[in-house]
This record gives sequence, C-alpha cells and structure tokens, in this order.
Amino acid sequence: MRNHKTLIAAPLAVLLGSALTAGCGGSSGGSDNDDGSATIGDAVLFGATDGTTGVELWKTDGTADGTSLVRDINPAGDSDPFNFVVLDGIAFFTADNGAGEEVWRSDATQSGTRMLKDINPAGSSDPSDLAVSQGRLYYRANDTVTGFEPWVSDGTSAGTEQLKDISPGGSNSNGRFAGEAGGMTILAASSPGAGYELWKTDGTEEGTELIKDINPDGGAYLQNFGEFDGELYFGAEDGSTGNELWKTDGTEAGTTLVADLVDGATGSFPNGGREFAAVGDVLFFTADTDGDPDNDDVALWKTDGTEAGTTLVAEINAGGNDRVRGLTAYDGRLVFEADDGTNGSELWISDGTEAGTTMVKNIFAAGGSSFPAIAGLTEYGGELYFTAQDAGVLNYEVWKTDGTEAGTVQVADIGAGVTGSGPGNYRPIADGVLFTADDGVTGCELWRTNAAGDDASQVRDINEGADDGFPGACDID
Repeated sequence: MRNHKTLIAAPLAVLLGSALTAGCGGSSGGSDNDDGSATIGDAVLFGATDGTTGVELWKTDGTADGTSLVRDINPAGDSDPFNFVVLDGIAFFTADNGAGEEVWRSDATQSGTRMLKDINPAGSSDPSDLAVSQGRLYYRANDTVTGFEPWVSDGTSAGTEQLKDISPGGSNSNGRFAGEAGGMTILAASSPGAGYELWKTDGTEEGTELIKDINPDGGAYLQNFGEFDGELYFGAEDGSTGNELWKTDGTEAGTTLVADLVDGATGSFPNGGREFAAVGDVLFFTADTDGDPDNDDVALWKTDGTEAGTTLVAEINAGGNDRVRGLTAYDGRLVFEADDGTNGSELWISDGTEAGTTMVKNIFAAGGSSFPAIAGLTEYGGELYFTAQDAGVLNYEVWKTDGTEAGTVQVADIGAGVTGSGPGNYRPIADGVLFTADDGVTGCELWRTNAAGDDASQVRDINEGADDGFPGACDID
C-alpha cells in the first residue's frame, strides 16, 4: 500500500478491492484501478508486511484466519505490490522480485502468482498506469530500446506485447490508458509532430491511430478523463482557448470543445487535478473560472455535453475558493467536499441545482475543517464511508453518511482520543468495510466495520506488536 499520501487519492474500494483508490479524482472507465488492492472472489489482495518478510502480497476475506501471505515475491526485500487491476478473475499488479519491477499476476494462490512477462531482463521496465479495457490489460512500460510506450496483454505471457512504438527512436510516448469512448479504448500519448494527443486502439498495432491533433502548434496538454454517455471528457489545450473542457466519441469529427468557460488563453483547467462524476443525465466536474491562473479557485460545474448545458452549479464560496473535491455519485445525487468560507472544508451534497446544493453536516463545528474527502468516499450498504476529523489536530476517524445531517455519524473512535487512527483504503466486502487504521497500540493494521456500520474491529495484527503492517498508510497530514 506504499504510503498514505499515495493512497488517499483513491478510495479503499480501490485499495482493498480495486486496491486495498479516481487518480486525480477523475473517472477512468474500464480501469478498475484502485492501485493498492484488488478483489478476486472472496479474497482481497494487497501489500503488507509481517515484520519477517518485506512488503509482500497478502490476501484477506475479512477474518483473522482468512488473512495470510500469498507469496514472498522478493525474499531479499520489499516487492511492494501496487497498481492493482483485475482481468477475467486474475489480479494484475506491479512488483519487484529483486531483479527489477515488472507486471505480475495472481489468482490469490502461491502457485498462481507469477510474473506476467519480463520486459526488461536487465532491470526494471517501470510499469505503471495499469488499466483494463475491452477485455485487455494496458499499461505503460520501458523495454530500454523503444522507451516508455503502451503495452497490451490478454493476461498471458505469450499474449503480452508492445502495442505500438508511438514515438519511435527510443524517445518516450508515455502512452497510457485514458478511458473508453464509442466502444473503443482511448489512449493519451505523445508522438513526433503532433505532441501529446488522443489515440484510439483495438488492441493491435495496426488499429492504433491518432484521433485528432487538437493543438497543431504543440501538445494538447491533456489532463484528467471522465466517461459519460458513451463519450470521454477531458481537459485540453487547442492553442487559442486555454485548457478547457473537451469530449470525444473516438472519431476526429466527434472530438470537440464542449465549452470555453474562460475567454482567452487562460483556460478553466490551468492547474490540472480536476475531477469528473457522472450522475444521471449530467456530468459533474470541477473547474477554475476566475481567470487567474495563480489562484486555484476550484468550483462545481455540470454539463450535459452541450455548450448551453454546461453551467455553474452553485457559488459555494462567493468570491473565494470553493475547494471542491472528492466528487462521488451517491443515490442519484453528488456528494463531495467543499469550503463555503465560513465552516471550513466539509461534506456537501447536490442534486445539480443551486438550491439543492447544501452542506450535509458541519462535522468540525468548532471552527476547523473535517476534510471528508481526504481518503475517498466508498459506498457500502446504501451509505458512504469516509475519513473525517471532528475536533483536535489530525483526529481522523471512520465516518459514514446517508446524505442527511442526522445520518452522518462517526462509526468508531479507534484512536480513542484526539490523536485519531488515520483510517483509509476503504474496501467493501460481503458484510462490512475493510480499511487500515492505527489504534495507537498495534500500529497501522487491517480493520473492518461490522455489517451494521456502527462499530469496527481489527481483522488481524499482521505485524505483531507496535510496528505497522501497512507502513505509512495511516499517516494523514
């Protein structure tokens, strides 16, 4: 699970199920990439240490007896399994066996855990951006000959190959999965002449081609991606309007500017890290429209895919930074974190109208911020689970909400005081939610809520004693 600063970008539904984590908050369609963990049947795979081995591949079914080491991939150190995705019931992830980092695969058994393909026998291929689309695994890797290029796999070693050397001659295209549109897999990659633009692929070299050169004078500076109504939305720079909201259906003609929210070359997505969440017939997103690239004034917007239907939802903090993040679809509405300038960063909900955009609860009512999106929001049993603080300094504990003030409550006070347990990496299982937390005695370990969501207990002290089973995962700052 590496460290919490990495993991807080994604819900535990990713970390412990998609990975016992939306990077940059954006939707990535068929990816199921939560980075820190993966769920296969009843087993959740993740990286942890028992103090005897390094950080290695473990699994759990949510019980102490069902929590065990799968394989010590690197007996001499940490294999550090990460970047989990699932294809056809098999987990794929990055790991280092001591000879270099490559993509591995596991069926949650020792014998069924092995390297997918050794792309760089002399060292690491540094694979990243694992994603599943149209029945294939895509990732970015470096074979040291062609540079960082996109690779594709059917899940077997023989069926793993470089998709295309998009930037020939040893330079890097850094081609990576962006999402899906029109039933096609969409990549973002850099090529000579066109720069960083959108590509599409059918999984073959011949079927991998540039969709459109959005910015003929340079790269389109593509950032963040979200799928909605069969199309892919993203931020792009066309050379004249600044970085604004675009969409594609996978064709050149269907790759268009949705709306120029800020006149001129400044753009509404100047600093990246924007988020998307589809709810019903609208796509919510965040944008900075004050025209000042040095003032990251992020507010909540929505679109139906047309210029006329792209509008500001609500001015949550008039004249200030709304600080909107953590966009999460829930029960036909949007739940997110925002700062109204008076109550700090708290939990909000919206039905897409100004009147229907309200604070759910001022969790830190004493004048601070609860920061409810710091570790992601994950749904289980019709409620959203998240991390928040209600007093003190770094007093983070597990909370849940049903979208109402009365239904927003702390699940358990694991830290038993103002220190907090620093929970994160939420992952729903059959009868509760898995997460990491530190009770101040056993270190950062694996915990779970009960089915009712009104209490929590430790699953197992993986690294017995005060040392962490998940090094750094509970360090929220």
